[in-house]
Amino acid sequence: MISAEELVREGKYPDPQRYYEFLHSKITLKFVPRYPDQTIKEEFLCTLSKTMKYEQVAAKVAEHLGVQPTHLRFTPTTNDGRPRQFAVKRTGPVSTISQMTAAAGMPLPPIVFYEVLELSLQDMESRREITITWLPDGVSVLVYSPRERKKKNLPSILTWECRNQ
Repeated sequence: MISAEELVREGKYPDPQRYYEFLHSKITLKFVPRYPDQTIKEEFLCTLSKTMKYEQVAAKVAEHLGVQPTHLRFTPTTNDGRPRQFAVKRTGPVSTISQMTAAAGMPLPPIVFYEVLELSLQDMESRREITITWLPDGVSVLVYSPRERKKKNLPSILTWECRNQ
């Protein structure tokens, strides 16, 4: 006989109560790449539970895309279907699907934008994002610097970033 833990690991429900709870909170989301120049550009539908936490959603999406779940960042949509300005934090008040997709007038199925990051999300959240633009060429470079470094130390930050890449 299969244990309840094995059933849960396989994505099945060990008793009718848990199955009906899933049916009650079931939602189908459309995952779309946030940027057109991403390496992975697959749009897909995924049926999940509204009560799932960020890490669980990341695990399901990562399994579908074949990437590491720690390297995914999600951004909900605005009412007109564009990505919001800020991504969803891994922890905090907006960490379940129902809170990620709570915008009124959201298209059906609800859209969540994803991006596959070079660094883990935890590592990116621990760094400061600095955009540097060279005016003569109009070239912009995005640099992630440790938060404890000061902006006035920009030359040393750039030297440190170049050495560590």
